[in-house]
Amino acid sequence: MKSKLITLSLLAAALITASALQAQAPAGPRPVWDVPFDFVVGDQTLPAGQYTVRQDTPRGAVQVQSLDWKTSRFRMANKVQAGRVQDRSRLIFRRYGNQNFLARIWIAGSEFGSELAKSRYEREISRRGPVEAVAMVAR
Repeated sequence: MKSKLITLSLLAAALITASALQAQAPAGPRPVWDVPFDFVVGDQTLPAGQYTVRQDTPRGAVQVQSLDWKTSRFRMANKVQAGRVQDRSRLIFRRYGNQNFLARIWIAGSEFGSELAKSRYEREISRRGPVEAVAMVAR
């Protein structure tokens, strides 16, 4: 009896958590970005192409997925607040020379975004020269 009560309690907690996550997500289809250059997420280089991004901001996880499903990358990220609801979905990259690193993700309809910490590789590259910010707006 006690194990059934524990199981039911855990199930109820999972359903409440799932409902809260769904309520925080902006409504509508996921935005799609046409990224014209290769870019790095964590320690993996992703090829130029069309991508969607899924944010799980309460847990801090971000998934970058190509539309053809051939490329996917998960990365932990920090929740950031813009102070206003975003009117456009954007990816922000840090560019060092010809290398691009995904830095921030903003989704239209939310004032919260995700910021990816610099990987060891990016920190090493950043010592070699100046950084430029590059923004990509979703279509």
